Amino acid sequence: MRDIDELLTLDERSSAQFILALRKRWADTVYPAFISEISASGIKVSSPQEGEIKLKQMLAQNKTRGGFLVNFQKVIDDYNSGSLSIEQAYEALVRQAEGLNEEQHRAAKNEMSEAEQELFDLLKKEKLTKEEEKKVKLAAKTLLEKLFDAQNKILIQEWHKEKASQEKVKREIQLVLGKYLPDPGYDRLLFSEKVDVTFQHFYELAQLGRGVAA
Repeated sequence: MRDIDELLTLDERSSAQFILALRKRWADTVYPAFISEISASGIKVSSPQEGEIKLKQMLAQNKTRGGFLVNFQKVIDDYNSGSLSIEQAYEALVRQAEGLNEEQHRAAKNEMSEAEQELFDLLKKEKLTKEEEKKVKLAAKTLLEKLFDAQNKILIQEWHKEKASQEKVKREIQLVLGKYLPDPGYDRLLFSEKVDVTFQHFYELAQLGRGVAA
């Protein structure tokens, strides 16, 4: 996130009073809301700047949350372009803070870890029945347990750099998803897409040093 003062001075149509008004509302309401939400997770936050860093870290826990940052930037861009009034921009930012609060507690509400929730989000299709949702959750949980069990020797050190180890990981993904994803809810094409997306997910984790079984 860029500094709010910097963003607003880019808009030559904004009067000094508008800038100061949005700045005050940002400082009094939106930033504290973000900090409060992040602190509720047990993370200590002592300043708005630290809160911003923690917010980005929280979003990084689940790549499907990227829309929050995109939407935040869109509100700022729309305000600077004149598409939103100061009141509309403020209300949009508050709604996003509320949405982020709900998102932060979604994994716990679903009785899932952050890693399980992220994988579930990648595996789910557009519409799931209650029964299908249970099966996708089980697929996510089982796959994580299988891959991160060091005794299985699947996610070995630097597995993403070797073709043979890559194929082993992908084969295990295919086996687990083939067993647990809903059938016939996931046809051959959708199943193949989910295998590829899941493999790419673990590959990117490995690149970051997180996709290796201890």
